[in-house]
Amino acid sequence: MRFNLTQLPSWIINLDRSHDRWRRCSRTLVPLFGNDRCQRIAAIDGLKYIAASENEEPTWHPRELLRLQYEGLVGRKRVLDPVRTALCLSHQRALHRFLESGEPWGVIFEDDAQPGEALSELLANEGLVEVPNDAEVLFLHDRVKSRGLADPHQGKSGADSTKRVEWRVARGGIGLEAYAVSISGARKMLAAWRPLLVECDVQLMTFIEGYVDAEARERLHEQLRVEGGKRPQLLKAYAPRRPFFQVDSSNPSDKLQAIEDAKLFTYEIGRGTQYVNGTHSRTAADAPCGRDPISKSREFVPKFSFCITCKDRLEHLIQTLPKNLEVIRQHGECEIVLLNYNSQDQMEEYVNTTCREAMRLRLLRYARTRMPERYNTSHSKNLCHKAAKGEYLVNLDADQFLNRPYLEELCRAVQSGADVCTFVYDANVYGGGFGRINIKRDLFFKLGGYDEDHHGYGHEDIDLVERAKRLGARVKTISSGTAEFIRHGDELRNLTEADRGTEAATWEKFFRAKWDRGDLIANAGREWGVVPDLELQPGALDLTVVIVNYRRTVNLPAIFDHIPAGAEIVLLDNAPPGWEAPDEIVKRASWYVRSDGNDPVLRWLLACRSQTRYFCVHDDDLCIKDWAPYLQKIVAVDTLVGPFGVVLNRNDPNKCYSRGIHSEESQMCDVIKGRAVFGRTDMLRRRFEMRSLDEISISNDDVFISSLFGVRHHLVGVPGNILELADNDAVSHRRQHLEKRDAFCKQHFFRRPHATSTPKNTLADKPASRGIVLCASPAYVEMSMTAVASVRRSSPGLPVYCHPADEGFASRLAKLSMDLWSPFDETLFIDCDTVACEPLEPVFDLLKSGSLFMAKETPKYTTLGNITRAAWLTESFGEEYTKELRKLPQDIPVWNSGVILFKKCKATHHFFQVWRDRWKLRGSRTLDQLPLAEIVNELGPPDELPPYWHCQVSSQNPRAPIPQAALYHFMGINKEEAMLRWQKSRPSISD
Repeated sequence: MRFNLTQLPSWIINLDRSHDRWRRCSRTLVPLFGNDRCQRIAAIDGLKYIAASENEEPTWHPRELLRLQYEGLVGRKRVLDPVRTALCLSHQRALHRFLESGEPWGVIFEDDAQPGEALSELLANEGLVEVPNDAEVLFLHDRVKSRGLADPHQGKSGADSTKRVEWRVARGGIGLEAYAVSISGARKMLAAWRPLLVECDVQLMTFIEGYVDAEARERLHEQLRVEGGKRPQLLKAYAPRRPFFQVDSSNPSDKLQAIEDAKLFTYEIGRGTQYVNGTHSRTAADAPCGRDPISKSREFVPKFSFCITCKDRLEHLIQTLPKNLEVIRQHGECEIVLLNYNSQDQMEEYVNTTCREAMRLRLLRYARTRMPERYNTSHSKNLCHKAAKGEYLVNLDADQFLNRPYLEELCRAVQSGADVCTFVYDANVYGGGFGRINIKRDLFFKLGGYDEDHHGYGHEDIDLVERAKRLGARVKTISSGTAEFIRHGDELRNLTEADRGTEAATWEKFFRAKWDRGDLIANAGREWGVVPDLELQPGALDLTVVIVNYRRTVNLPAIFDHIPAGAEIVLLDNAPPGWEAPDEIVKRASWYVRSDGNDPVLRWLLACRSQTRYFCVHDDDLCIKDWAPYLQKIVAVDTLVGPFGVVLNRNDPNKCYSRGIHSEESQMCDVIKGRAVFGRTDMLRRRFEMRSLDEISISNDDVFISSLFGVRHHLVGVPGNILELADNDAVSHRRQHLEKRDAFCKQHFFRRPHATSTPKNTLADKPASRGIVLCASPAYVEMSMTAVASVRRSSPGLPVYCHPADEGFASRLAKLSMDLWSPFDETLFIDCDTVACEPLEPVFDLLKSGSLFMAKETPKYTTLGNITRAAWLTESFGEEYTKELRKLPQDIPVWNSGVILFKKCKATHHFFQVWRDRWKLRGSRTLDQLPLAEIVNELGPPDELPPYWHCQVSSQNPRAPIPQAALYHFMGINKEEAMLRWQKSRPSISD
C-alpha cells in the first residue's frame, strides 16, 4: 500500500484559547499539507468540566460528568480528571470528522507536533511512502516504542525512494501528537476509548496488536467489562524507525498546566452516585456545535467503484447492466457509477424505470450531463471516476460484463498490494476488453486522471497505465479468460479498420513524447473531469431525512421506498429490544443511531448536524407519496413546513386544536406536529444555539421546536398525499392519549386571563405573575378536570394551566421539569387528585420569606424510617427500592411532592435540576420520593408548607378527623374511597 503522506487530508486539534500554538501550526504544518487539505479541530476545553466544591477545591462538574457517563464516554466508578478526559474527547471529535469525510486515510495532529528530519528527507523524494498492507494506524511521532517486522522486506519495494522508510510494529509508548489512520483504524480507536478509564494514549496502546504487556491488557479489559464496555478489536499499528514528527519541547503544554492548576487526578466515584440507563438533560452545548450525537456510522464506502460511461449505447446497456448489478450485489463492497454522457436514446427513462431499487440500495449511482455534443473518452471517464466513492476505481465499458472469477482475482491482486490492475493483452480482450483498468483512487487523482488532450478513440488507457508505472506504481495483470464483453464492429465507434490503425499510431507518438520529457501528470494547471450541469442520483438531493423508529419496524421498508433518491437518511432507532430495525434496513441508511430511550431532542440534534441545506424529521407511522410540494416550500421560507399542524384560536376553542389532521384548508399554523417536519438546517441550528434545550419535556418538543422560530409556520395540503401505515397496541394507546389531551386542551388550555386574541404560539404569551399548574397524564384527565373546576370556584382570579404529559415515567419527568414549563413567575403546583375549597391567593404570601415550599408527610410516615418499615412499600415497589431507601438516614423527614409552592429563581432551578438528574439516575419508573429524599439529605430541606395548604385524606384510616383546609390531597390506593370519605366527613366543605 502506497500513498503520498502530505497529500492526505489532515486535522489539527487546537484549543480556542491557544492562539500561539495555532500560529506555529500555521507556519509549519499547514503549508506541508495545504490549506485545502488541512482543517482545524476546536479542542474541547477540560476547564469547562470543572466546578468548585464547598472547600473551594476544583472537582468534576456533576452535570457534565453525568452527561458523559450517560453517553458511555467515561467510566461510572473510575473517572479520569476533566482535562485528560477532554483531550481524549477532542481526538474522538477529530476521528468523527475524518469518518464523515469519506477519505480512506487521514492524519490527526495535536498542535505541539513539529516536523522532524526524517520528514524533510521524505519530502525531498516526493513524499511517497509504502506502508504494510494491513496497517490501520501509523504513529508518526517520536514517543512510540517499536520492534522490527518479522518480514524484513515488508514496507520496502525495489530501488525507489520509499526504501528509505522502514516500518516497525508499534509496541507501546505515550502521546498522540501525530498519526495517520484508516477508516477501520478510526472505528477501532473510538471503540477502544469507550469508556475512558486511563490516559487516552495509554488505553489506546493497550489495544495495539503488538503491545508488550498482555497482562496489563487483560486487567484493563476486565475494568472495561465492569464498566459496561466491550472488548475492542486489536489495532494493527506501525511506526517508522525514524519519526516524521516530534514534540515541540519549546512549546509549553496547555494540558499539563491545566492539570496542575486544577490539581485533579483519577478518582473513584462515591457511593452516592450510581449510573443507570435513562434519559438525561441537555444544554445548548449539546446542540450542533457540541458533541457529535452520531453513535454508529453506517456510511457505505465501497471497495470498488465500476465506472460506466455511455452515449447512445442503450442496446448494450440493457444487456450488461442488470447482470452486472446482480454480480456486485452478491459480491458486496461494490458500486456501479453510470454516466449518461448526453445520450440521445431512451437511456434515462430506462434507468429511472428499471434501476430505482438498485439506486436505493446504493448499488447504482446515476450521473447525467446534457452538454457534450460529441463523445470524448478521456473527459467522460474523468467525469465518471470523480463521481465514484470507492477505494479502487475500475473503468467498465457499457458493453462489458462482470463475473465472479474476475472479481475474485481482482480482490487477490489488490490484497497483494497492486496499485493498478489490467488484463493480459491477448486475443481474449482484443476488440473491447483491455480498457477495463482498475486503479487506486489516490493514484488516479495524483496522475490527473485520463489525459483530456486526447480526443479520439483508444490509447488513453495505455497512457494512464504507463504514467502510473513511471511513477513507481505496482501493476498486476489479470487473466484475460475472465474478460467478458459484447463484440461489435468499429462502425459503432465511428471508425474504419484503417482509421483505427492510423489514429492509434498518431496517439502513441503523441503520448510517448510526453513520457520521454517526464510529463507524467495529465491536465496540469487546469480543471479536469468537470461539466457545469452534472446531476448525480442518489446524492444530488440536498436533503437529510431523520427517521425515528419507535416500535413500528414493519413500516420502515415502505417509508424508505418513498424517500426521494439522493436524500441522506439518518435512522434513529428508539425501539425497545426486539423491535430494532433489521440489518437490511440499516444498510439502506446513510447513518444509523441507536438510542436507549425516547429522547425528544435527539432527532432535532441529528437534523442540526447534517451537512445538507434542508432537513425532514419523519415519524414511522406514515409515508409521504409526493415530496415535491414540501421541498418547494422550504426553499422559499425561513420557517418550518409540514403537512400537520396545530392552529391556536383563543376566541373559538373548538377551532384551536386541529389534532394533527392533514388539512388542505389550513395554510398557516402555530405548532408544527412532529410527524413530518421540513425546514432549513441553518435556521434550525441558529435557533438551537439561542435557547436552552432543558425546556424540552417528553411531551412538548413539537411546541418547543415550533416556538424557536417565533412565527407562524406553513402547512402544505395535498389531498391523498399522506399514507397512514400499520399501527400497533402501543400506538393506539398513544392516540387515545392524544384524543384525551386534545379534549382537555380545548377546555382548559386557552382560558388564561389577559390572553391576546390571535397569539403566534403558546410560548410567546407574556405569562401572568402567579398562577396554579397541574401535570395531567391520560389516566388523570377526568380527575384533573375536577381539580381545575374546584380551583376556579374557590379562586376565580387565579389563572390555571394544565400541562399535558404521557403516561408512566414520562409524566414524572414532566412534573420534575415544572420550573421550566410553568408560565408563571410564582407557581403553586397541585396534583390532579386534589380539591381546593378555600381561596388560594394568600398562599403566595409565603414566597416573601422563601423560594420553595413543600409539605411534610402525614404523622404516620413523618420520617423515612416509618416508611421503610411499612410492608406496602416492598409489596408495591420491590425489595431493591426499599433497600435503597434504607441506605439513607432513617430519621430525616419525608416530604410530599403533591403540592409545591415556588418562585422562579436560581436556587429553585438548581433544586429541580438536581432532582431531575437524581431521579434519572436513581428513581423508579413511578416514584420520585427516593431522589427527593436524597437531595433533601444533601442540599437541605425546603421550607415547610403549613398543613392548611396541604391536608392529606386517606381511605386507609376512616376514623381520623379531617380538619378545615384550603387544599385536600387524596392519598392511598383507592382515591375514590378517600374522596367519598372526605365528602361524608366534611359535607359543608365538599359543597
